[in-house]
Amino acid sequence: MGLGLCLGLGLGLGLALVAFLVLWTRFSALIFAIFFPYSMMDLQELVNATLFTTEGISFLVVGTLVGGMMATIAFAAGAFSLPMLLDRRVGMLEALFTGAGLLLGYVGLAVTLPLLGHASWHAYRATIRMP
Repeated sequence: MGLGLCLGLGLGLGLALVAFLVLWTRFSALIFAIFFPYSMMDLQELVNATLFTTEGISFLVVGTLVGGMMATIAFAAGAFSLPMLLDRRVGMLEALFTGAGLLLGYVGLAVTLPLLGHASWHAYRATIRMP
């Protein structure tokens, strides 16, 4: 693959990630506006409202879930799609969707590995008796 094509695809993916960052920032501002409408708070009031109210706890849960989802998408784009663009003759959208598909396999590992760890602990306890 020529240097010009690699630079163009890398630049395209970089611009897509910048646009995704802007979208992520807008989502975070929207979540804050939904949970704390018409609020002008200093730092202490913000900490108290976030940590010690039901709206604040809901804000933390929703913000963490949305932020985790956005971080997962950005990770897939950066960790899988960019190397694929440089290694194979694929378009940017194909590389992005392939990275998202590979990421689903890691979700399966996130469920499977704790179960295996739990099972191995019980197998250890059943095999090795304590004195």
